[in-house]
Amino acid sequence: MLKACFFVCGFVCLSVGAFAQSSTATIFGTITDASGGSLPGAKVIATMEATGAREATDANDRGDYIFPSIRPGLYTLQVEAKGFKKAQTRNLLIEVNQRARQDFSMQVGEVQQVLDVSGTATTVDTFSGTMKEVVDSGRMVELPLNGRNALQLQALLPGSIQMGSGSAASGIALNTNIVFSVNGARPNSSAYTLDGGLNMDMYNNLPAAFPNPDTLQEFSILQNGYNAVNGRNAGAVINMVTKSGTNEFHGVLFNFLRNDKLNTRNFFASRVDPLRRNQFGGTIGGPIRLPKYNGKDKSFFFVAYEGTRQRLGATSSSIIVPTALERAGDFSQSTLRGTRVSVAPPETVNAQNPQGIPFPNNVIPSSRLDPVATRFASVFMPLPNRAGNIFAYNVSLPTEEDQITIKLDHNFSEKQRTNFRMFFDDFSRNQNAGLLLFNSQNNWVTYNSTLNHSTVFSPNLVNSATLTVARNTFVRAPLPTAPALDWAALGCRSCISLSPPGVPTDCGLSVSATVSMCA
Repeated sequence: MLKACFFVCGFVCLSVGAFAQSSTATIFGTITDASGGSLPGAKVIATMEATGAREATDANDRGDYIFPSIRPGLYTLQVEAKGFKKAQTRNLLIEVNQRARQDFSMQVGEVQQVLDVSGTATTVDTFSGTMKEVVDSGRMVELPLNGRNALQLQALLPGSIQMGSGSAASGIALNTNIVFSVNGARPNSSAYTLDGGLNMDMYNNLPAAFPNPDTLQEFSILQNGYNAVNGRNAGAVINMVTKSGTNEFHGVLFNFLRNDKLNTRNFFASRVDPLRRNQFGGTIGGPIRLPKYNGKDKSFFFVAYEGTRQRLGATSSSIIVPTALERAGDFSQSTLRGTRVSVAPPETVNAQNPQGIPFPNNVIPSSRLDPVATRFASVFMPLPNRAGNIFAYNVSLPTEEDQITIKLDHNFSEKQRTNFRMFFDDFSRNQNAGLLLFNSQNNWVTYNSTLNHSTVFSPNLVNSATLTVARNTFVRAPLPTAPALDWAALGCRSCISLSPPGVPTDCGLSVSATVSMCA
């Protein structure tokens, strides 16, 4: 029995581990001499310009080198070989999921001499037929985004169509309120990752909340033709990467304002719809500095926060409420679609007389009025304020969101590096239905943490391990109905109270280990 238990647990872990995706890139190339012959044993160093982090490898006997798992960013590549000038390429932009080729042709000379190689890495992917689009931080910040939701930029990809909330089986993500269909696939057939770990609503298979554009470095959209590492779903694969700290301190403060005072009136409306929306926050990142420790070139931090506060007016003009006479049991003047209403005692209604015998003058005796129902009507049902016994009202529905991102990076050496990222998002939205005091709140909480560790064992063997823990909770419950908070306040001691709000939780554990072996 114990062996069977271990087998089941191992099978589950392996199955979940297949969900992990890659948020790194690959740099490779060939090193030759002036005659075109291969130059084996040449040392290649890749240095991230923002952090000073270095990775090193050696060319094999054919002169080929590769960095199979490297973080996106700007790099400087240096090549050293005995009897040849040092060659280097600066400002080499490497994007997420990119396979960048950079070849070097070495010239005879002293190692102290440096030959700068101009140009950029070849971006044509000759290893696979993957169709993809990379959206950098500049486009995320500068392009207009309604609500600052970077997921909207999926529309940049040909064949990507945003589904409307009224579409059948659209599967709108409840907290992000957005979902796309790519190449005709179902809207819930795409996979969304954050720093290499799955970040999805596991119950609906839709994207969970993602960091704001000022927190994201870039993201790639793999449309089709991707390899088995990304083969969780039939649709697209969206890999998002958060920013990291650098050797210099950088920070951003922002506040985006939307207000009805700045809006114009719709031509057919009598006034401007009320709206108050503020999105505010900031980011800061840099080297970790502690007493007797300077993290330059080794240890970095990045922290980001965004808060959203919205007050949006909602109008209801179709609620029919009882008149003052009807609340007292007097239906003598009541009509329904032009026909007088007949009110009869329940005991007089039968199969032969389905309408029953009406009360005299259609007036219910006060002794037969339920006191709980009378109190309910007086507390929750206002008197009509429009013709047809309609009560029209406008109510302010708040939407609030707070999200925090914390990321730590540390480079142990040229062969080992690790990073940890925590993302937390708390989103709530109030809704109103039926009556002015009948409100509910939908609350979505997203928690996603990823730990990554990469080790270079040799020029031919690299291991990258990623652990992701994700948790999504969704609480939908009525808000307190003041001044009567429960049935007991209305005088009913035996009435069944509403069930307490449930807290359905979706948890995800993603474990992956990628071993890159190069011949």
